[in-house]
Amino acid sequence: MASRSEWLDAFLAYDFDESYFDNFNYDDASDDTDDDDWWGSECDSEDEAEFNLVNPLVGEMFTYMQRHYDKQPMRDSILTGQGYMKELDSNPNKCFEMFHMTRPYLLHLVDELVSHGYLKEGQGDVDATQAVTMLLFILGHNIRMRCVTDRFQHSTKTVSRHFRRVLRALHSYARHLIKPNPDVICLPEHLQVNKYWPWFEKCVGAMDGTHVSVRPPKHVTQAYRSRKAIVTTNVLCVCNMDMQFIYVHAGWEGSANDSRVLEEAISDPKHGFPWPPTGSYYLVDSGLPIGTSFLPPHKSTSRQRYVITACCCLHNFIRINNRCDELFNTWDNVEYEGNPVVRLVSGNNGASTRTENQRHDVEMSDASKRRMANFRDDITDAMWADYVARRH
Repeated sequence: MASRSEWLDAFLAYDFDESYFDNFNYDDASDDTDDDDWWGSECDSEDEAEFNLVNPLVGEMFTYMQRHYDKQPMRDSILTGQGYMKELDSNPNKCFEMFHMTRPYLLHLVDELVSHGYLKEGQGDVDATQAVTMLLFILGHNIRMRCVTDRFQHSTKTVSRHFRRVLRALHSYARHLIKPNPDVICLPEHLQVNKYWPWFEKCVGAMDGTHVSVRPPKHVTQAYRSRKAIVTTNVLCVCNMDMQFIYVHAGWEGSANDSRVLEEAISDPKHGFPWPPTGSYYLVDSGLPIGTSFLPPHKSTSRQRYVITACCCLHNFIRINNRCDELFNTWDNVEYEGNPVVRLVSGNNGASTRTENQRHDVEMSDASKRRMANFRDDITDAMWADYVARRH
């Protein structure tokens, strides 16, 4: 590729023949031809043809030179990315406020990623520490990459490349941290003084689904729209009693319910669902099914009963006070033709062809669900009896 000086020399050395411009008469009084006729006229000289050929090329050359050689620097702050990292050492609270992590633990995280081979030391101005801090800055403050480019004085391409690099490294490193402890079969000792411990001594964790906002491709946006009309992905998480994640199952559309996500997680062995030890269980949300390893709360119907009563009350109120209601008039004038009532019966659509492991069959069988429901009722009765005894 030619250098900037070579492009400029070629541009200045070109001999623009003025005879091309002499062919036009700009005096409207003496010009008897149509104003547009000169556009279709043919070139009568070699100089004119050469100019018509070279003129657009020279224009493109000049535009290219301005775009790629005369660029004005945008990231020209005195405080570079390395300088900003050094500035954080002046106060220990700065690193925590910016990255939600103190500097010693930030450096320890970088060492862990590098020592396990998930992250390599960067070449150039961005080292591994700065790459990790850029990711923490984006995730911790939920900001766009353009804000990070101005803070660390790098291009958007550089920030995006290192963001993806560190993101993949953390995803690989997660297998060392997000996992259950097989030795835990009951509540930790510091929780055994809790007043609810006698009824939940075999509980080893909690499981629930949560929705995280995402930006999927446009052609699948509707599938990711949740019941609250927000575009999300449904994530199933399991936490232990030490407030640590021991299992994360992500990727489902926001329109999928929690029970559907759980069904796939426990039925397909490739997802590695961490079944609790025999005799232990997880506390789950009421939207998840009951099983030997899952204990949901009782579903309250008191508010649902109130909704039904309220709707019937509103119906009678409108009927008594406004008998000319449009909806009432519509149904009063309906002509019935004596069509038989069609009863919709839900049939079996065929057995699932997906292979399920043996524990899934045992855990989610009807007998297991009944046993767990009886166990839940026993806990409820015991808690109520204790509550009544305390009041008296």
